[in-house]
Amino acid sequence: MVGEASSTAHECRLCRESKPLERSHIIPKSFYRRVKGGESQLYAVTAGPTPLARQSNGDQIQYLLCRDCESFISRQYENYGTQLFTRTSQIIENDDYIYILKFRHTEYYLFIITILWRAAVSDLQIYREIKPLENAESIFRQCIRNKTLSIDSAGKLRIDDFIKITIFRLTDPTNEIPQEALNKIMYSLSLERGKTAEDGVHYFFTVDGYLITASVFPTSSPVLKQWYPVGRLRNRSYLKIPKVSYHELEQIRNGIDAIANARDVNGKQPSA
Repeated sequence: MVGEASSTAHECRLCRESKPLERSHIIPKSFYRRVKGGESQLYAVTAGPTPLARQSNGDQIQYLLCRDCESFISRQYENYGTQLFTRTSQIIENDDYIYILKFRHTEYYLFIITILWRAAVSDLQIYREIKPLENAESIFRQCIRNKTLSIDSAGKLRIDDFIKITIFRLTDPTNEIPQEALNKIMYSLSLERGKTAEDGVHYFFTVDGYLITASVFPTSSPVLKQWYPVGRLRNRSYLKIPKVSYHELEQIRNGIDAIANARDVNGKQPSA
């Protein structure tokens, strides 16, 4: 996450102090490093009615944080969050589910929030549709800095009351795409809107063969009050992740088709 520092002082977006800033990766660099597997570029998928896959180095970087805050996020959240799906000694699998043992709910939840927050406060054009989340920037920042899900001092309001996270393991029951290849597909942070405002806005990305979605609802939404999908992040000592065929997920299926088309056009196998 840490890059070359700027030579002049600017306000750090996390601590709000005036300091030289680091070149922050919006999506942790280690994710892209695993997908690239030694290659210089990958195929980045842009979501939409007609998804587009194009070659990219994958790095979305901006001067956002001072060195102290970079180190804080790495130490408190990224060291755990970026390795969660690769610690094989803590993973149990059957035909229907992946179980991750010794799960640290608050740490992982806030890891996902750090990604949303960085995208929302950045000025990068690729994240322009995520910019509305900046309205909740002070809540995100407070929770990240204080390592808590509580919004108020009494602990009655929590960030996970209105931002819900789900995780699915992507599979291909037809075996046309091997699991190893699915694990190498990385869908950039994208969004899908519900049919109405009450249906929420759903921010998602893929990494290591998992689809991670953060769903943001109005606090008064009746959908939110009845929101109990399989795959939801729950505050317990293990994480139970359902396996889902990527064929059932339109955005992911179309993105994979876009990668296949890009490969055919360029005449070589993509690295992601």
